[in-house]
Amino acid sequence: MKNTAYEDHIKSLYNDAMSAKTDAGKLKVLDLLFRMTANELVAERTAAASFEKMMEEKFGKDAVTEIQEEKNMAETVRVVVDAMGGDNAPAEPVKAAVEAVTERDDIVVILTGKQEVIESELSKFQNYPKERIQVVNATEVIETAEPPVVAIRKKKDSSIVVGLNLVKKQEADAFVSSGSSGAILVGGQVIVGRSKGVQRPPLAPLIPTEKGVSLLIDCGANVDARPDHLVQFA
Repeated sequence: MKNTAYEDHIKSLYNDAMSAKTDAGKLKVLDLLFRMTANELVAERTAAASFEKMMEEKFGKDAVTEIQEEKNMAETVRVVVDAMGGDNAPAEPVKAAVEAVTERDDIVVILTGKQEVIESELSKFQNYPKERIQVVNATEVIETAEPPVVAIRKKKDSSIVVGLNLVKKQEADAFVSSGSSGAILVGGQVIVGRSKGVQRPPLAPLIPTEKGVSLLIDCGANVDARPDHLVQFA
């Protein structure tokens, strides 16, 4: 397909965007145009440049940049990491967070735990996108030996409870911890809640195999799983 055909197609989609009745409709078509520019039109520089010019003439350069940033934010996954959980915390969780945001540009990591301690660990790293790591202070830590139900109820300002509440309030998309699995399981049910139709939440680790990995469900969260629970795990 020649540049002229590409340009005609782009102009057609652009006109569809401008005739949409709502901002959401405009953004939906503009999103398609951005993806076309990024993927299909890489080799068609004339068409891509033509599209960019049309967008800037209509919205202005700043507005186009803003639309792109909003699109990127919508695709970003916000992951809470319990910085106080695990045998080598907070050093290893903080190191992992830095590596994650360095290797991928589609995630934001929210570290929960004792702020001063976490920031001290972060100061050991320099070359990473600092704007994509946030710290939320939590003054308490749930130890592995503590009874899970009691710990979740009493330690409201623990790194686990604070992190799970961020997911509950939809300020984060996921929660990761190497801390007390019992407390995480109880907190997940009590604070975040189960997905509709799920009877029992399982623990599901990835087990290395010769051909890659296998998912093991359930590895110990439920001692008395019934047949219908096993069907759901499957």
